[in-house]
Formats: sequence, structure tokens, C-alpha cells
Amino acid sequence: MTLDEAMVEALKRDYRSAPISEQDKAMLDYVVKLTKDATKCSPEDHARLRAAGFDAFLIGERLMRETDPEAALRRLVTGDGA
Repeated sequence: MTLDEAMVEALKRDYRSAPISEQDKAMLDYVVKLTKDATKCSPEDHARLRAAGFDAFLIGERLMRETDPEAALRRLVTGDGA
């Protein structure tokens, strides 16, 4: 939590131009996409998060709709095919 009102206002206007880390921007890009339409989240999104230093992602229903959820999870965890 922050008490920095300028930061709060910058984030409310547009997080992409707010003075936050590239890792935070990558996370917020993912959260926005996930919130708007989780079915559009892709292995490329996970690769971007992984490159930003994240190693856990919300995957939920999309993973379970895969023909082979076990193989899909393996690809997600290892980064193969991402």
C-alpha cells in the first residue's frame, strides 16, 4: 500500500506511463488482459511474464479446455512452446 498520492493518481490515469517497474507493468498488462477476456491469454503472455521474472500464472479454465491438460501444464511450467 502506498500513501504517495501522486503515484495513485498516475496509476489511475494510465499505469503504462506511471513511474512503476517494468515488472509491475508486465504484471498489470497480464491482469488487464485476463480481466477483459481470459480466453485471449496465450503462451506468449506467459513467456512475457516469465521474462519479467514471474514463475506463476493464473491459468484456470483455459488449461482445463486443452485436449491434453497434463501436456499443456508441462509446456507452461517448462516454457517449451511458449
